[in-house]
Amino acid sequence: MYIYSTQCMPTEKQKQKSKQPRKFWDKQPVIPLTEKILEDGEVDVRENLTTNYIRDAPYKLPTGFKWDLIDTSCTAQLTELHVFLKKYYNRGVTRGYTKEYSIETLRWGLQPPGYFPDWHICIRQESNNKLLATITGIPMKIKFREKEIMVCNINFLCVHPKLRTKRLSPVLIKEVTRRIFLRDIWHGIATGSVPVFSPVSTLSQYCRPLNLEKIYELGYVPTHKNTSLKLFKKVYSLPPITECTRNLVPLGKKHIQSAFHLFTEYVKQFELAPILTEKEFEHWFMPRKGVNHTFVLENEKGEVTDLCSYHDIAFNIHGHYKYDELKSVYLHYSISKTVDAKTLSSLWMSIAKQQGFDLVEGFDNMKNKEIFDCMNFVKGGSSLYLYMYNWKCRPLETGQIGFFIL
Repeated sequence: MYIYSTQCMPTEKQKQKSKQPRKFWDKQPVIPLTEKILEDGEVDVRENLTTNYIRDAPYKLPTGFKWDLIDTSCTAQLTELHVFLKKYYNRGVTRGYTKEYSIETLRWGLQPPGYFPDWHICIRQESNNKLLATITGIPMKIKFREKEIMVCNINFLCVHPKLRTKRLSPVLIKEVTRRIFLRDIWHGIATGSVPVFSPVSTLSQYCRPLNLEKIYELGYVPTHKNTSLKLFKKVYSLPPITECTRNLVPLGKKHIQSAFHLFTEYVKQFELAPILTEKEFEHWFMPRKGVNHTFVLENEKGEVTDLCSYHDIAFNIHGHYKYDELKSVYLHYSISKTVDAKTLSSLWMSIAKQQGFDLVEGFDNMKNKEIFDCMNFVKGGSSLYLYMYNWKCRPLETGQIGFFIL
């Protein structure tokens, strides 16, 4: 259910670059970056996709390589994936920080109800079985404006740096697409840090410090050169724990039904949003130690009235004399009904700080911009492009997107 903009649409330089011939994307059912989209709908019909993309056997790999699956029920293989992504995924992160996905986070993100094991694909070296490249997909049902669509959510496309001249990424995408089409699913959704074809939207990243001294020393949040630690603490201090904070309790089994109803009603307002079953909601929202957190407020009848959720993410810090890790939380949903957005945000951020997290991060989708404005978030330098495969659509404002980003 996790995903990933019209605020940061492609620059003129990027548009000009997109006009250059591209052997792979020009042959895919996607819309070129420079083309204006006036209506929503499929790019290509299923009959053509069946003829052009479906084959019985996997795509051919260069000599010395072989196809394999990542068994996400096997801790040893998840550990191998964790190490591989830690080394080679998101290596372009600036300022000496690289993102790390824990083994349990990978298990949570890749094993939702109804997932297909054959969509977690990897390429190995034949001689020693070494992991060389990965791509994963999970099925999900979404609402896009008036349409309900089954899609595959693509993630963790990663190729060993020494092999990136061998054009393994296009082969990985074609192979996972072949397997998706064989399941009678004809659309995909994914994100990327660079524009490769026309995006649905472009999200901007925001952050806010929790561990004030650590973030100040790291310089992670931009400040004026004359800003003192005292002033920094004054700007970013959170309100003290209140009685209301103590009423914010972790989501439990008894809350699932009413929390699911609250969530379902909330996401109806967005143009692009997940359509979850109660079982899927439980998977994504039930707290898991070291993975994700959901807190709720209840009324006197025990019904959930407000909800907030976020997940853990660690960053490795390179080259700092004092710190080697940054503990961050990424905002999923903040649904406030009986309290205002600032109050609810203050509550869950106070809890996150007590849990030992250093930083809160999030993207400007849903109503998050309201939270960022009232809680002194700082806009970062990262943008994330949201793409749909075989689905053309008029661009969306970020506030019309009802997904969270993993």
